[in-house]
Amino acid sequence: MISPQYEKVLSPTYRPAILPKTFPLTRRQTRALLFTFIVLVCLILGLRIYPTHEFRLPSVPLRVPGRAQPRDGPRIAKATMLYGQPNELYELALKIHERHSKQHGYEMHVLRRGITGGYWNKLAFLLKLVIQELEKPESERTDWIMYTDASTILLNSLLPLHIFLPPPSPEFAHLHFLASRSPTGALNADAFFLHIDPWTIKFLIRAMAVPMIDQQAQLGHAMDATAMAVVLNETEFRGAAMYQPAGWYHGMQSREGFSGHAGDLLVSLPAELMGERWRFLREWVERLKREGARWGVSLRGTNYPALIVTFWERVRRARGVLRDAEEFAERERGDVREELKRAIGRLRDAIAWVPDREDVLGEAEEACRREMKAPPATRRDGAG
Repeated sequence: MISPQYEKVLSPTYRPAILPKTFPLTRRQTRALLFTFIVLVCLILGLRIYPTHEFRLPSVPLRVPGRAQPRDGPRIAKATMLYGQPNELYELALKIHERHSKQHGYEMHVLRRGITGGYWNKLAFLLKLVIQELEKPESERTDWIMYTDASTILLNSLLPLHIFLPPPSPEFAHLHFLASRSPTGALNADAFFLHIDPWTIKFLIRAMAVPMIDQQAQLGHAMDATAMAVVLNETEFRGAAMYQPAGWYHGMQSREGFSGHAGDLLVSLPAELMGERWRFLREWVERLKREGARWGVSLRGTNYPALIVTFWERVRRARGVLRDAEEFAERERGDVREELKRAIGRLRDAIAWVPDREDVLGEAEEACRREMKAPPATRRDGAG
């Protein structure tokens, strides 16, 4: 049985309760979005034309000599932000990320000075990095950027990041955003992947414009995460995102304990910990100093290979059923049952929202198969 929580998710009219509903753009809102785009373009061009100390977005790239990533695989960079009052614990956590980057040959970008208000910094920083990569010849570009908040600690430096990316198949070439969800269904924005693609520029600009387009939107304290989730809930962007299991790269530290185990990639210390975040951060840094070998497990020694293969095979199977059902509906046209239309919508939503749930995907697939075998709603009269 599917729990009521996921029945709601797969409803044809479902929109996550944590998100404002999508909204049509008025003429005034369209002008505001266009203005935002022009301002951002001018900002990026300004970085190129006037690269002064005062105007430059302060990213500090860590280039790794003598350890290039293989040309036959995806090129990956890492990005994070650390500025404001000096914080010894954050600096120690950053050094752990930097060692991981050096070990695997990842270029690392660190934003060391705030650009503007807190909401804009992450998105503007990432926008700048994506545009910089797209300026390069395709053969020299980074393919993906993994962003991590300063409040994440890398636990297993032996793990490469490419294992989390989509398989190199045209079937998954449409994916440009990889992330996970919290237990409440909210987008986790403290660790996610962005594909270097024009789609990503549109996505980031659109997310930055959310507060200006809808000034009534309730974005909460995690404004960047909610704004990105709002945009990903729109039809234009939704199909390019994939929500992966949270345990892959989003182990969570709570007051009750750590949700993961040895061999996991990282641990995140959420804002909900409030003042206790510093205590947990110090404990993790000291634990890694004492027990680094325990947490550094080779890829073969983890469950990642089996879990990742199973996940993508599950998604591939579900997408195959969805494709068959859509083609069947296109052939039937006027004879398509409403039940089949709803089943197709449920499967499409299941792939988008809960691809890690075998039971949910399986039932949605079976509903499509069942409705394709059912008799049509009406029959055309073939008599002359």
